[in-house]
Amino acid sequence: ARNRGLAESTGNVVAFTDSDCAPDPGWVEAIAAAFAPDPALVGLEGPTYTSPPARSPFDHFQDLPEGGFWATCNVAYRRAPLVDLGGFDPRFPYGHEDTELAIRARRLGPLRFEPAMRVNHPPVRRAFGRVVRTWRHWIDDVVLYECQPDAFRSGLGGHSLLYAIFVERGVLGAFRDLRKKARFLRTAPGAFLAYAAAIAVSRVRLLLAAPHIVARTREAVRHSSGSRS
Repeated sequence: ARNRGLAESTGNVVAFTDSDCAPDPGWVEAIAAAFAPDPALVGLEGPTYTSPPARSPFDHFQDLPEGGFWATCNVAYRRAPLVDLGGFDPRFPYGHEDTELAIRARRLGPLRFEPAMRVNHPPVRRAFGRVVRTWRHWIDDVVLYECQPDAFRSGLGGHSLLYAIFVERGVLGAFRDLRKKARFLRTAPGAFLAYAAAIAVSRVRLLLAAPHIVARTREAVRHSSGSRS
């Protein structure tokens, strides 16, 4: 959908947000004003906040007051370099395509944070099964590694792809997620326990898929090594 929007756009700048988001009044004007004085500027990212506050651990939202991920809930690029780059890579099934695009775009010119382009990402309730199915997102790590191996390794301090999937995403990701949602243990204890169960089932599914994941990561590493040689 994003690449189709890029193809059908006619302006010099293309701004992106998500269907579950609401840009603040003046969002477009803030983007235009930021690009106008700097013709070398390739891209902008703005802050994303959540209002009203989440009421359940099953509420999905983005709270990125300082950006850093180049998530398409709140980014803008000059159209010409984006077209030259071929837009978003369609190989990512769940995520990371926005981060990967920013890595490529940065090679063409500066990207910066613009605090005036604000977007609200209200909470969106997810079902138990949707949380469980997040175990499948490991494939996005593999695709990102295949596309940008140096940036991937740099972001993980030199750790391996398997570390990223099983430790960073699997174990540490689960703990970070539950710690982030721990406040609901007081306000919605039943929902929190259900959410913790969904996270646990998701990680078990990840471990059960280990043979396939290991084979796929080895293929990605060979692909990356072959491309660099």
